[in-house]
Amino acid sequence: MKSMRVYRTALPLLLLFWGIWADAQTGGGAGRGDAYTHADDLCLSDDTLRWTGSSSSNWSDPGNWQTNVVPQGGDYVILPNAGFAPEVDGVFSVCALEIDSFVVLRIRSSNCLAVGSRIINKGEVFIEDEACLLQAGAEDRNVNQGNYQIYRRTTYLNQRAYVYWSSPIAGESMLRVFGDSSSAPTNSLDWYQYNPGSGWQSVGPSNSVMQAGRGYITTPEPINSPNLQPITETRVFAGKQIFNGPIAYHAGATLDSSHYVLPGNPYPSAISADAFIETNTDLSGTVYFWNHVTYNNNVPISGDYASYNLTGGVAVAERGNGSELPQGFIASNQGFYDSGGQAYYHSPKCYGTL
Repeated sequence: MKSMRVYRTALPLLLLFWGIWADAQTGGGAGRGDAYTHADDLCLSDDTLRWTGSSSSNWSDPGNWQTNVVPQGGDYVILPNAGFAPEVDGVFSVCALEIDSFVVLRIRSSNCLAVGSRIINKGEVFIEDEACLLQAGAEDRNVNQGNYQIYRRTTYLNQRAYVYWSSPIAGESMLRVFGDSSSAPTNSLDWYQYNPGSGWQSVGPSNSVMQAGRGYITTPEPINSPNLQPITETRVFAGKQIFNGPIAYHAGATLDSSHYVLPGNPYPSAISADAFIETNTDLSGTVYFWNHVTYNNNVPISGDYASYNLTGGVAVAERGNGSELPQGFIASNQGFYDSGGQAYYHSPKCYGTL
């Protein structure tokens, strides 16, 4: 991947849309679990399924579950500190999820877990690159006592190329993700946010907390680095609370079509570009993704924006370095451009994060 990451989790999310998530809405439960009423979580099954981890780490293995049944969309799932640590190795859905202390849940790359109601996290959740954690609640009812770590791997054209980011973790900062405490510190002079009317604004280390639903940009390493080759990095976004439920990013008091805004996907899963466009009718109807593909004496030049609207995607004109075609999804952690107003994000179920 280069600087645009617009369909990283499209395949598992499509599977959710057409099959597994429908099961969660119609009350499909794995059955034969402990009898328990989960009215507070609106679970349509009274089954509680407990992880034993007696066989392996694979979520999909029936032998790792107390009743030898893999959970389905209507089930309340409890992950106690027992046996092998659970790893999501496919596309699955549950009604609600409870993670006990000292438990590490890992969602493997290119896999996805959908949770219809709340997450009670007292342990650790690791979401690997190109994996997703999808929640569909109309409000944020999570219990946040544990921690989340979201890994995102991306490739920059060279040390002068920018990537557009956003944070799915509340309270996360550019200082922690990209600063001196990160595994690959970047130059804080290359951290920017965009303000309609005034343009690009530097983000200093002291005010670098990333706002929900807002986009940010940075280079991979100090601008004076001699490295002119592609650079691949893994960044980790960490904290106790993932964004969930409706989110609104207010870019300014009065905006019109002459004002560009730089929003960003605030969820730990891809979202539907079509749904974003249809929901935000005061915006232009076209979203733009920065996709550095142009060289000019080894220096990328401006203008390399791919775009997407309800008629489909348009890639940057090929100049020998490749350009990705937007496919109708906006990746987790992805910042992007639009114009004309505020950016509203509904809960994934209503918003179409599928």
